This record gives sequence, structure tokens and C-alpha cells, in this order.
Amino acid sequence: MSALTDLITRPAARLGAAAQNALEIARFGGLETGEQAAPYEIAAEQRNYVLRHYFRDTVQAGPPVVLVPPMMLAADVYDVSAAASGVSILRQHGADPWVVDFGAPEHIEGGLKRTLTDHVVAVSDAVDRVRAMTGRDVHLGGYSQGGMVCYQAAAYRHGEGLASLITFGSPVDTLGALPFGVPQEIAARGAGFLAQHVFARHALPAWASRAGFHLLDPIKSLRHQIDFILALHDREALLPRERQRRFVEQRGWVAWPAPALADFVGIVAHNRMLSGGFVIEDRLVTLADITLPVLTVVGEADVIAPPPSVRAVCRAAPRADIHELMLGTGHFGLVVGSAASRTAWPAVAGWARWCDDGAPLPDSIRRVDEPAPPPAAAGTRLGVGVGLELAAGAGLGAARSVLATTTRAASIARRMTEEAASTVFMPPDRRAREE
Repeated sequence: MSALTDLITRPAARLGAAAQNALEIARFGGLETGEQAAPYEIAAEQRNYVLRHYFRDTVQAGPPVVLVPPMMLAADVYDVSAAASGVSILRQHGADPWVVDFGAPEHIEGGLKRTLTDHVVAVSDAVDRVRAMTGRDVHLGGYSQGGMVCYQAAAYRHGEGLASLITFGSPVDTLGALPFGVPQEIAARGAGFLAQHVFARHALPAWASRAGFHLLDPIKSLRHQIDFILALHDREALLPRERQRRFVEQRGWVAWPAPALADFVGIVAHNRMLSGGFVIEDRLVTLADITLPVLTVVGEADVIAPPPSVRAVCRAAPRADIHELMLGTGHFGLVVGSAASRTAWPAVAGWARWCDDGAPLPDSIRRVDEPAPPPAAAGTRLGVGVGLELAAGAGLGAARSVLATTTRAASIARRMTEEAASTVFMPPDRRAREE
């Protein structure tokens, strides 16, 4: 009789719990986790950015680390959840975290008219303000395209006021072999057309970024959603990943201003991070102006910013002291996920202490003694791919179809989609086995 009762009541209980959780998600956008975001205060509020200072009331300051998000992602990427909070882990390991918040441009007057220069100058201004408030040189870091902005800001400043640079999956060499034997001239014209006639006029809205993220592989996204629904009855298993899920599904995306997007595509299409330089406020600057210690966080399985494209900073900035931290993860996992929490963020804090106070260099970080060799195809083909793929990760699937690189770019962006979705939606039992 007891077995029969269990056979009836257990499915009913699971169905009831799933319905209750589904109703909560429908009404409030997600499950109430009880987690609190890391505390911060607004240290400065300027036209193009807000400067967040995390854990301002704590007694011990430590080396100031200023973090810059990619333009298509919210600044909360550095505090996605309690288990994946870069700022919290930095503070736990003795650093003083700050974040440059560009906000949601679509909700800010003039936000959609921002150029790439506006973002670079904003980061430079944030460095000046943090330096003035702390009395110390700043460690400037950024993820993906945000790291590229950090390189540009450091070159623009000639390193003044900076103790080091830290980049996570930020490509410097966007040159590579184009598929289908597309000639360099055609690729350059296609990228120029996109920059001048598409991206310069039309901002990429947040909903398009979010939708494109899922549509790059709809079957995979649907499968992960089904896995999530099937686990709806197990609230305790879902709660640890709920804030991460909501970040990817809802609050993690912001619009990419059209002028800034056009500037970015122009730079990566012509590989100006590596050669030729770029113009910031009528000044031509190059990464060769950087003489700082640089820490590159590289994803061994990163197909958005492959290791050779990241390591090319050795050629672009030959006077810099380059170090590397290799993680066995992909692009998304460099700042969010178990590898980032366990290895990357503690190592970044240790790096800052090593630069400032001569503390031991973390064992996971190695010095890069020799510049990486140039790719074999460097002299013959233009790689629009890496730059467009960074944008594609934010939903530029439609724009990629204008170029002949569509197939390869979609494949790479799809892999990023799978990785990020797997991180958030993986069933609890399988996640436990893999971790």
C-alpha cells in the first residue's frame, strides 16, 4: 500500500513543485535565490559611464583593479552570482575591485551615439579618478572586447597611471585565413560596407543580442531549455545557477551603439590592433606604446579569441612584459564558471600584489619570453572573422550573412552559445559529474 501511495504522491508532488516554480518565474522573471549582489557605491558618474567601487567600506584596500565589460554586456558580468563573482573573489584575495559601467545606452540620452573613442576616453578618465582616490597606480582589466578597449586606453595614455594590464580572451591579431578563398580586397570592401552603411546607422538592440545568442543554435538552446524545465521541480538544484541563468536570459544584454560598433568592425577588419594603429581624439596610437606588465588570460578551448590571436600582443607590444594564464575553458568560462572562480580571479589578485608589492607570482602564471610567430597566412588574407565573431557572440548573426565568412562565423559563435548555455542550463546531476 505504501509503495502504491508513493507511486501516486511523488509525481504529484513533483508536478506541484514544478508548477509553483514556473509560476514564480512567470511573475517575477526568475526564482528568488536570496542571494545579494556584491555591495558597491557610485564613486563617479559621468556622461558616458558610471564608476562602481565594490566593498568600499572594507578596511583593507589592496591594489586597485578596474574592470571594463564588453560593450554588448552589462557590467554585472563581473558579479553574475555569488559563486561566479569576479569582484567578490578579488576582494577575498586582497584586491580592491572597481568596475566601469557604461550602462544601457538605449536608456541614456545620447547613449546610442557613442563612438569607440568615447568608451576609450571614459576608461582613461576612470583610471585618473581611481588613481586620485586611492593614491595608487591602477591595474586595468577587461573581458573580450572590453580588454581590447583596455589595450587602446593604455596606448592612449602611454601607460601613465597604470600598474599593469589584464585581459581575458581579448584578441590582438584578427588576421586569419578566410574561407572559400575570398580575396582580401573583397573582404575589406564587405567589412567597409558593413561599417559605413549598416553598423554606422543602426544600433544593435539588447533584444537582438539576446535573441541572436539563442538563434545561433536553436536546437541546442531548446534542448537546454527543456533540461531546465524538467528540473523545475528541484528548486534547490536550480537556485545555485539561477542568477547566471537570468543574466544570460534577461539582464545580461545591452544595446551596442551604432557608431561604436562601426568603429570596432573597422579596426578588427583591418587588423589595426596589431598593425597600423588607430585614432583616439585625433591622435594616432598603437599598442607599441605599451610598456607595462601585461597578463593575458587565455582559454585553451576558446574559439572566439583563439590563443594565437590573444598571444599576438607580444608582437603588437614588444616592449611590454607579457605574462600568460592558461585556462582549460572556452570564451565564456574565462570570467564566469568554475575555472574562473577557482583559478583566474585568485591569480589576478596575486598578479596585482606581485606587481605592486613583490609578492610571489602565482604558479598558474608564466612569463611569455618570446613573441608568438605570425600566422602563415598573415601576408595574404584578411581575417574579419575574429572581430565579427566577438560581435556575433552578442547576436550579430544576421550581419554576418553579408560576408562570405558566414558559415565559419556561425559555427564558431554556435560553439560559444553551446558553452555558455551548458554552463547555465546543464542538469545538476551531469554538472556534478563533470566538475
